[in-house]
Amino acid sequence: MKKIFSTVLMLVVSLVVSVSAIAQTFYVEADGVGPVRVGADYRKLPKAVPGLYDKYTIVEEYNAMEDYNEIYCTFSLNGKDVLSAFANEEGDIWSVVAATPDLRTKSGAYNGMPAREFIKLAGVKAVVRPEADYNPVLFEIDGVTVVIDEYSFTAAGNQKVQKAVRTKVAPTFVATDFTSEAVISLGAPW
Repeated sequence: MKKIFSTVLMLVVSLVVSVSAIAQTFYVEADGVGPVRVGADYRKLPKAVPGLYDKYTIVEEYNAMEDYNEIYCTFSLNGKDVLSAFANEEGDIWSVVAATPDLRTKSGAYNGMPAREFIKLAGVKAVVRPEADYNPVLFEIDGVTVVIDEYSFTAAGNQKVQKAVRTKVAPTFVATDFTSEAVISLGAPW
């Protein structure tokens, strides 16, 4: 009986591990996810990619201020938005954003992750941009730009940001440098 229980338990664990591995086949990388990549022509993307998206919609709007058409693509899986991409009039994608915590970087960072958890991941790097009007300190993990809104820093975190802008030296941030409500956004700032 004990041997049967052990065998069944091992089969269940193997099945769970296999299903988990299949569920996370795609990673957020610096230039996109799966075939949805910066530089790809959105018109040439597959209509569906199993495990990533089963449908995508295109919205094209004229931007009178800039005098060009803005193209916004939304990729969905089982009725839930998982990715969005922006493209130019020629069809080239110039930005890809993960819209679900199900899509992660190889280190486990995901859109909407609490900043206090994110900063503890191995490989997080602070990037100082003293010339930036907004978010003069960004982060990077696995080559992916990560934005933590500048209003999400505590007083101690703000002091580090101000010093970084003055000295152009990236500080080491810790969890208490962020408010408890602070979350991350995967992708480059606008």
